[in-house]
Amino acid sequence: MESGELEVPFVAAGDSGRVSLPAVPVSPDAETWLTIDAVLATGTAWAAEGHVVATAQLDRSVRRPVPAARGRFDWRRGDGTLTLGIAEFVGGSLVRLGERAVAGPRLELFRAPTDNDKGAWGEVDESDASVFGVSNAELWFRDGLDRLTSRRVSVEQGEDALRTVDKVAAANSGLSVLMESVWSLEADGEVELRVEIQPSHGWKTVWPRIGVRFDLPDGTAPVDGAEWFGLGPLESYPDSVHAARTGRFTAAIGDLSVDYARPQETGHRSALRRLALTSGNATVLRVEALPDTHGRRPGFTLSRHTPQEIAKAGHPHELPVSRTSRLFVDAAQHGLGSRACGPDVARVRAAPGVPHDQAPDHGTGVGRQVGAVSHGDGRTLSMEGDDCPGRARIRPSPWEGALRCPPCCR
Repeated sequence: MESGELEVPFVAAGDSGRVSLPAVPVSPDAETWLTIDAVLATGTAWAAEGHVVATAQLDRSVRRPVPAARGRFDWRRGDGTLTLGIAEFVGGSLVRLGERAVAGPRLELFRAPTDNDKGAWGEVDESDASVFGVSNAELWFRDGLDRLTSRRVSVEQGEDALRTVDKVAAANSGLSVLMESVWSLEADGEVELRVEIQPSHGWKTVWPRIGVRFDLPDGTAPVDGAEWFGLGPLESYPDSVHAARTGRFTAAIGDLSVDYARPQETGHRSALRRLALTSGNATVLRVEALPDTHGRRPGFTLSRHTPQEIAKAGHPHELPVSRTSRLFVDAAQHGLGSRACGPDVARVRAAPGVPHDQAPDHGTGVGRQVGAVSHGDGRTLSMEGDDCPGRARIRPSPWEGALRCPPCCR
């Protein structure tokens, strides 16, 4: 990393000036960013010398191809109790990575409603997500996104591989999502995870998020912090990313969220490249997030509580005592909007929904393309497909595990 100062001319209030940028050497095998901070040369009554007034960035990185997903396996029925590298499974469910207890991935479509999510103010003509006079939160609760349960449909095994299919739905609801998880042991000793989802016919709600959750019980080494390369240092959502910058950041788990007067969704970091979960001074889990062919990357949230626990609490002191850290890797998050007192989330900042006329796959497997979704501006995204493999890779020493998680859609 190189840094320095640029000489700038005196600029009077309301005036402008130009500064020539230095030559920036571009790395052939890593990202290259030019970051310019405008800082105060001398202190003022409202800020000290060196206070950052504004920041701008320019991405000079060389575009590199993303590795393609592997093909299918020859499957046979099995009991799902096996070990693949450092990953241990019982009944098809992940129980350990190395020496650490881990559960997941669990499909998560819910977030604890924000004040704007609970608002029903104003017109909704420019929004794909909303119904006039009805808050987004009401629609999410109506469809049971806060009370999804999972039923194991099938468990199959292949050579050094495991495949499970789960049906995820709310009780007493005809709406559901099929979730396929494929774990495989690679020749280099890594364990790869691929997740695909297929919504049933009939969904009419724009989901607040599309992601998976991993639960990491405290044990003797609680996950208490994160180091990441992506957008930061504070939280960011589709309609607030311009307030964040690309860089390397570190934070304790308690500092990743905002302590709102009423607990609600918080702490999402967008455009994740690499993430290390820490316990004290030790790294216990690493995540590498790959972009899809359109350059879209997932985000992450690290929290001590589930969205359901946060949504039930009216005040911070009502949150339950937690003995588990929760890692969310989100392919998509809904924007924040301002519907508590203003417009809703703009169409291009809404999380992908599911078309009313989507045809489900009635075949024997989960659909290859799990749902084309429209943002309302003619732009269609695929939640899974050739440019969105939905893979994860888990590596052994020198750390307990490392996930490599391409997004499904951002």
